[in-house]
Amino acid sequence: MICPNCGAENPEERDFCQSCGAPLREPATVPTPPPAYAPAAPTTSGLAVASLIMGIVGWFLLPLVGNVLAIIFGYMAKKEIAQSGGRLTGEGLAVVGLVLGYAGVGVWLLGILAFVLFGVGTCGCGICTPFLTAIGEGGPRY
Repeated sequence: MICPNCGAENPEERDFCQSCGAPLREPATVPTPPPAYAPAAPTTSGLAVASLIMGIVGWFLLPLVGNVLAIIFGYMAKKEIAQSGGRLTGEGLAVVGLVLGYAGVGVWLLGILAFVLFGVGTCGCGICTPFLTAIGEGGPRY
């Protein structure tokens, strides 16, 4: 076998040149083993999805209850996503669920306030009417 580096003659059984020490054969390629684990692709937080669904449900099917659940699930999802180290996604879904939940609760509070301020005067009980008349005219007169 002739050395490709220096051209010296070597016996066939040799792996390296006797003169210069260069390899006489191509080294066998050893396949690299696959990694011990493959990193998992990030998944969407179930709590974030639940927050969004409850926010929508709170507007159409379960008013107030769905809105409160959307707020609870939204905060739980944001905490879970922050602690996951990148394994979970869906913070945007949680934020939308929170917004829908808070908006739904706000609409309920405004409705209750409107009922108290305007609806009570129409009850005809005789107790509320003077109170609302006094408020409407700038206060009681003495």
